[in-house]
Amino acid sequence: MSISSQYHRLILVDDDPLVHFLVKKYLLVAGISIEVVSFHDGEEIFQYTSNNSDGNSVILLDLSMPVYSGWHFLNKFQVLDSKIKNRYKIYIMSSSIDPIDQQRVDEFEEILGFLPKPINDEILKKVLL
Repeated sequence: MSISSQYHRLILVDDDPLVHFLVKKYLLVAGISIEVVSFHDGEEIFQYTSNNSDGNSVILLDLSMPVYSGWHFLNKFQVLDSKIKNRYKIYIMSSSIDPIDQQRVDEFEEILGFLPKPINDEILKKVLL
């Protein structure tokens, strides 16, 4: 049985292909039906969010990536028009245990939460349903 998510799409932003594979597998295990869009760095997701305003999406964002880090993306995302920003709900997914990262996460009102890696089906259910 498939369960529809409260969001139109899940936007996965991580430079590790294994994370993309696991999240997609856990969506199947959890029976969650949602479109998945994958990006591998912050620049790609910034281009997407600034040019794509359809639907209600959730972003799972890694912090440590090449080209643009998750932090770089968040700094640029903050200056976008609120009509665009309001279409996206952002969760940080990270294996970082650095308290400074957690403090920085708290500084961004756009971030709804901090998800520990590895992501599993139970975490995805809490975020998406």
